Amino acid sequence: MVLKNKRIGVAMTGSFCTYTKAFEQIDRLLEEGAILQTIFSDISQHIKCRFGKGEEFVKRAHNMTGNEPMKTIEEAEIIGPTGCLDILILMPCTGNTMAKLANGITDTPVLMAAKAQLRNEKPVVISMASNDALGMNLKNIGNLLNHKHIYFMQFRVIKMKVAEDSYGYIITNLPYSFDLEDLKTCYHWQWQIEVAFRYLKHANGLLYFYSKKPEYLKQEIYANLILYNFGVFLANEAIQENQKKKHRITNKYQYEVDFSSALKISRKYFIRGQSSENRIIKLIAKYIHAVKSEFRQFSRPLRGIGAIHFGYR
Repeated sequence: MVLKNKRIGVAMTGSFCTYTKAFEQIDRLLEEGAILQTIFSDISQHIKCRFGKGEEFVKRAHNMTGNEPMKTIEEAEIIGPTGCLDILILMPCTGNTMAKLANGITDTPVLMAAKAQLRNEKPVVISMASNDALGMNLKNIGNLLNHKHIYFMQFRVIKMKVAEDSYGYIITNLPYSFDLEDLKTCYHWQWQIEVAFRYLKHANGLLYFYSKKPEYLKQEIYANLILYNFGVFLANEAIQENQKKKHRITNKYQYEVDFSSALKISRKYFIRGQSSENRIIKLIAKYIHAVKSEFRQFSRPLRGIGAIHFGYR
């Protein structure tokens, strides 16, 4: 697509966690030679959060594009009579903005810009940033998909079987070259991150912090990550050691190294350092557990967890 000298509006709403990627796309549009006009919603101009301050984002957009951002409904309204935009991109577009747009509500500069652009029968492109796309906002997405001149950044809804008579749904913007098996693999990798967090917290001791100052908290996190990587290294060596052993073909289950035990042993070795590395690897290789591939045949017992006292460290 040739974007040189195209007049593109970039309307930014309050999904601050996606602003880094949004500004990367703004930079790419400028490299293509597009003329950009940014529009900010009321919230995005003033809120202060851990991702930054609204005033700083407005200033950054001004410095990048060379044009003063539109910050009021009155300023955005001129898009209608002047027809000054070829394309309007809502990036990021929150679920709140999508819901209002689908129901004809115009109470922010971004929504006024969208209304004015649609009145001119020119394209409005939505880059969705919502965590309830398959929840309450699904109806609004359906309404907008059927609206003339509104376009979504390409995404797919994938239905996959996860168990007998049970299906899961995934929304993705990966290209169609990724088939179902590829998406399953990616989803598995995503869950590997959750598994790593579980080991970091419960097996490696990051469940609680012992510091209050930010510098010391970072020190705790980095120390834990170093120890985790050290444990992973020793566990991988123990896996290779375990593979050298002869296993009975008649065994009901396959066995693998217990990772939680490996982390605990690595932690002791790292602190004390009294044993040799080979001895520690052989010790880790002794702690194994059976891998059961069958689905659970009974319901998981649930129990309540009591509150932890404020004085507990």
